[in-house]
Amino acid sequence: MSLKKQAISGMTWTVIQQFGSSGISFIVSIILARLIAPKEFGIFALLLVFNTIGNSLSDSGMGESIIRGDNLEEEDYGTIFLTNFGLSITLYLVIIAVSPFIASFYEQPIITNLLWVYSLAIIFSSFSTIQMYRLTKELNFKKQAYIQIPSIIISGIVGIALGYMGYGVWALVISKVSQAFVLALQYWTFTGWRPKFIFSKEKFKYHFNFGYKLTLSGLLSQVISSIVTVIIGKFYSPAQLGYYTRAGNMRNFGVLNISTALNKVTYPLFSSVKSDKVRLLAAYKKIQNLVVFIMTPIMLLAIIIAKPLFLLLLGEEWLPSVIYFQLLCITGILYPIHSYNLNVLKVYGESGKFLLAETYKKINLLIIIGTTSWFGMIPLIIGLVIHSFISLFINMYFGSRQLNYKISDQTRDMLLTMLPGIIVFAILSCFIIFYPKIDQWYLILQIIFFIFTYLIVYLYLNAILKTEAFTNFKDIIANVPQLSKINNYFKIIGIE
Repeated sequence: MSLKKQAISGMTWTVIQQFGSSGISFIVSIILARLIAPKEFGIFALLLVFNTIGNSLSDSGMGESIIRGDNLEEEDYGTIFLTNFGLSITLYLVIIAVSPFIASFYEQPIITNLLWVYSLAIIFSSFSTIQMYRLTKELNFKKQAYIQIPSIIISGIVGIALGYMGYGVWALVISKVSQAFVLALQYWTFTGWRPKFIFSKEKFKYHFNFGYKLTLSGLLSQVISSIVTVIIGKFYSPAQLGYYTRAGNMRNFGVLNISTALNKVTYPLFSSVKSDKVRLLAAYKKIQNLVVFIMTPIMLLAIIIAKPLFLLLLGEEWLPSVIYFQLLCITGILYPIHSYNLNVLKVYGESGKFLLAETYKKINLLIIIGTTSWFGMIPLIIGLVIHSFISLFINMYFGSRQLNYKISDQTRDMLLTMLPGIIVFAILSCFIIFYPKIDQWYLILQIIFFIFTYLIVYLYLNAILKTEAFTNFKDIIANVPQLSKINNYFKIIGIE
């Protein structure tokens, strides 16, 4: 299969996987938001900090080493499996030991028991790591979609049932633990791989030497990023943390899924052509333009329809989240490009530079948090927006040096791709200012009107300007059987 067809097939199925599973999770979260108070979501957000850090440590970066490694044997897989499992057990015991102190810090006694249960997900996840990375290395996202989606459905049903019965934050915790358990069970059932329980010191050193720097990078990123959650949870209130978390989750539905899908496809894809930098750079530029072309209308549209969207899906109780959501959407446009740049470092084994980039970014984040958190939630989030753009330039600096793709050239290419979307956003923003009566329309009508108007004008503008990103977009659609008919609709409405 050619590189182009391999990329399209991989991206198609990973998007189906990501948006299929996350779409179901999103629907479940909307239902749960109607059943569970913002305060309960805020408490759950505090638990999520420790679970995320635990998963990052238990993986130890060795999963990434599977993707970049060549001619791996059962010794490699067995060594990584035993390492991950051993770390997950150790981390679970550590969390049990420190959970009373965490509960005391936040003055929330319930956190102790919640952590004991929620942290079981770290152990369950360690059972499916190898199978997941093996499928990713093979670009077999179709099987991953078939495995992951049922686990989301089952855990969603569990969460909604418990939420309806009034279990509050426990509904969220048990739902996530059941998801990790069912996912591990399915990977063991349907992939056919079983560990040989072989541990090799040589294999451990090989994979650990690459992985530990990525682990430190991930750990640094998680710990420093979690400071925002810690500050809000400690010095503001669980409810405000719930609003912030909900805003982030709503933003991440599009952003994080596209970023994850892109990361899953481009890392093994770039690894397969790392010996040909000319070919790698061409693929890099094309995918970057396509991602910015897609993310720009999604995020700018989200800013425009934020209020009616929150009212329609969540109700008035969650309206304080709207401004947080709109600010976070500004960073969402270029969010996938962050990890995209750093994938280039990983494929060339430059985990040291990866760690250095993360260190610079987190120092910057600490400075911004330290100077903005004293002035309230809005200044804090504005500081996070500024940090996101500074981080992007740091990532671009390290990634571009590997490809000889200057930051100025990369920035110019992205801005040219974003320009049509920004123009349409400005037009619709003026419409809202000069026609405030639109707030009196039915919520669903407001949302449909803005989505339809934005997308039509956006596509027409790209067609008139004959942007490279739009040409690539149509080319990809033509090569995906499930989407090929969309080009016919473009012709019908006069977009060529």
